[in-house]
Amino acid sequence: MMKPHIALAALLPLLAACGAGTAPEASAQGAACFTAAAALPPSVGASVLRVSVPGPRGGRATRGTAFIVADSAADPGAPNRVITAAHVVARALEAPDEAAIRLSLADGTPVGTARIAATAQPWNPLAALDPAWSDQAILTLARFDSPAAEAAFRAAPGLAPARRQPEGALLDLRLADGRGIAPGLSGAPVLSAEGRVRGILVQRRIEDWSGGASTEAPLLRRGQVGARLEPAREGWAQPLAAPAILAALGPAGRAVETLAVPGDTDLSVMAPGYPGGRCTVVTAHAAYRPAPMRRF
Repeated sequence: MMKPHIALAALLPLLAACGAGTAPEASAQGAACFTAAAALPPSVGASVLRVSVPGPRGGRATRGTAFIVADSAADPGAPNRVITAAHVVARALEAPDEAAIRLSLADGTPVGTARIAATAQPWNPLAALDPAWSDQAILTLARFDSPAAEAAFRAAPGLAPARRQPEGALLDLRLADGRGIAPGLSGAPVLSAEGRVRGILVQRRIEDWSGGASTEAPLLRRGQVGARLEPAREGWAQPLAAPAILAALGPAGRAVETLAVPGDTDLSVMAPGYPGGRCTVVTAHAAYRPAPMRRF
């Protein structure tokens, strides 16, 4: 049996690969790319941010997607909270004094440095491989890079969670376009047609971490944790139903009603994010499924 510390060492590069991408492209095209998606509700792009965390000893940064939540400020007049996938900011969870979380706008313009305000559960790299584990983190801005960056952040309308969020369920995504779920999309908001957040994209589709129908688990068996991960056609999103997440969201969290039984079975959803550092909107068919039993 693999010793726990060896298992963690093997799994951490894979978790980083799920969020890693190329450097942001600071251009006018980047700023306008979300608005080019006709089906995406107006003003969504201003609320979808880039997030990056440097690797150890100046190594490759982990990059992903984050989004501002409307009406989630802890104090009146304060900036709203930001949500991303916990595995994207894993380095900051493990070494908070060494790894700064950086947020940027769609075109790569820096916003500032963030800190982790809450996670749904204590960070555990092994559990993060399990789709049933709540892979979510809430960020707050610790420092803005400039008054203009703060003004842009405050001006963003934010994204509102759907009023009903199923508890103990996952949103099963099957892509309707050919782009695929690529590294960098982790943390993207999964939006319904009316623009409300149904969940947060946390994983490419991994049906069985024991290795049976997995796209990525065979990399662990072969010891090829550094292998390139091709875009996947399916994935998981998690509803915003964890008590710790809703509590940290303030008014936005209190407006959410959690349900024990999933309601909608066939949804059309969109996920704006930054796979490969590029601004992209993927479309998918989605259905709520009971979360599998935890294996860790």
